[in-house]
Order: sequence, then C-alpha cells, then structure tokens
Amino acid sequence: MRATSGTTDKQRQRIADRNRVADEQFQSYDFGAFIEVEDASGWEHTESGNEWVRPVYCRTDEGDDIGSSTRLVFVVRFAPKSATVVEAYAIDHSGCILGTDSHSEPIKPELKMLPDSVARMKLEIIEDVKAGLVPINVTSFSEVHDFRDANCYGGFCDDLVSDFFIEHFGGRDSDQGMPQAFIDHINAAQDAIDVWIKDGCLEKTDDFIAGDTTWYVLYADLLRKHKQLVRLTEVILSKAIHDTHEDSVKLHALR
Repeated sequence: MRATSGTTDKQRQRIADRNRVADEQFQSYDFGAFIEVEDASGWEHTESGNEWVRPVYCRTDEGDDIGSSTRLVFVVRFAPKSATVVEAYAIDHSGCILGTDSHSEPIKPELKMLPDSVARMKLEIIEDVKAGLVPINVTSFSEVHDFRDANCYGGFCDDLVSDFFIEHFGGRDSDQGMPQAFIDHINAAQDAIDVWIKDGCLEKTDDFIAGDTTWYVLYADLLRKHKQLVRLTEVILSKAIHDTHEDSVKLHALR
C-alpha cells in the first residue's frame, strides 16, 4: 500500500486510522476453538480504501486429528470516508465464514447461500478456462476481469437470479439500487474466489469436484420455465380465441 502524490493529509490520516482499526479487528477476532493463527501477510486495500484484506495462515486442529495448514483471508470493510467498521470476517476459498467478530454484529452474507454462490462461480470460471476464454494461470480474481466480466460469475447478471437475491435481501433501496446485503454477498463470494485462485486451486481443476446444483439456481430455472409456460399458454389461448372467432365467422356466413 502506498499513497499517491495526490494524497491529502486528511486521506493519509484516514489510511493510518483504518490501518490501526483493521489491526485491532484482526487481533480481537475469534477464529474459533480449532483454528490457530500461525502467520499473516500485510494489509492490502481497494482503491477506495473501503475494503482491507490480508491473507492469514492457520492450522486447524479438531480433536485428536493431526492439524492441517489452511489459508484464509481476513476482510475488514469500512464505511465510506471513515474508519468506522461495517463488518469484519475471515473467509476460506469455499466461501465459508469462520469465527466471529467480537467488536460488532456485522450484517454477514447468509452462510447457507454463500458457499452455493462460490461453487457456481468456480464452475463458470472453470468452463471459461476450458473454452480458452480465461487463462488457467491467472493469479487473482481481479485479473480475471482482464478477460471476462467477472462480476457476472455466480449468475449475478442473470435477471432471474439477481431478482431473486434482491427480493431475498429486502428489495431495492430508495434509489432503486441493490440492497447492501446483496452487495455484501457478492463481495464475500468474490473474496472466496480470490483466495481459491491465489491458492492455486484453479490450476488443479482436474481435482475439482463440483457440488450439487444450488437451490436458488433451481429456483431461477423453475421461474424461467414458468415464464416459458405462461408464454406458451398465452400463445395457445390466443390461437384458440382466433380459431373460435374464425369458426364463429364461418358459422355466421353459413347462416
């Protein structure tokens, strides 16, 4: 992280404040009884500075099992132009949020739906790799944007899927924008994919086993088929009305 030549004193102070708060969030975060943090890399943040992330290297130890190393990403999101924390969480490459934030009660993405979104995104990226649209050696999720509109992975550009999520997360806001909870869901899913790619999992696609088709995708497919059925019904009814009218005209002519 480095300030640009155009960074003002106020912006530099905000960065320093956010760095301090992010460290506090990380130090106080409860990763869970079976996760031991061994190391962590430095903070990185988005251009706006509202989202700070750092890779975290952990060892899991459940019962008498031999512990295994795993890599998580710790995410801290700030309110715009402030050091106020909106949410903080640790996420793995499956989209599972681990541990709890002791500072606040953040609005977290729904744990049932997030891994489903991540699984679908993985499948779609792998399909694009197989089709030659995305190189298999991309090093981050942001790099995928160089080749595809990566924001569409997970079905988020599909009207039926996005409409379902918008309704599920409370409907559009007063400006007709997406609800913040849906935006948080998308961001968390993309964070998980970023971890997945950086861990080299994309280059091991032969070992990737897709999960079951997600329930909301099935729901969207059902809606799509319903719309097709409604359209077909309209066509049939229109034809029936037209034929009935023609029969009525012919019958009237015979009289």
